[in-house]
Amino acid sequence: MPEEKKSTMLPIRRTFRDDTVTLFANDLVVQHHSNSFVLSFFEIWNPAILGETEEEREKALKAIEVVDARCVARLAVSPDVMRKIVDAMDRNLKKFDEKLEKKKNE
Repeated sequence: MPEEKKSTMLPIRRTFRDDTVTLFANDLVVQHHSNSFVLSFFEIWNPAILGETEEEREKALKAIEVVDARCVARLAVSPDVMRKIVDAMDRNLKKFDEKLEKKKNE
């Protein structure tokens, strides 16, 4: 009879490198493949609409053909990690909303 293997859960110490950069992202694209998810995070800034008069600002706005979204980070993760991400995001969003609601009611 084969010997049963036991797994041991060890604590994880999460560390950040000294040169870790925090980037702002306000747009996200999620793609999935047969064995992975790709999360691409983008930063989009509204263009400056300049002009002395309302008509000049309208003309400047109409002249804009596209607003660029700059990719600031891209992650490829396994389905198991994606499930953990979704769960962590859901739990944290609920906590955030609860705190926000609590502040409104104070």
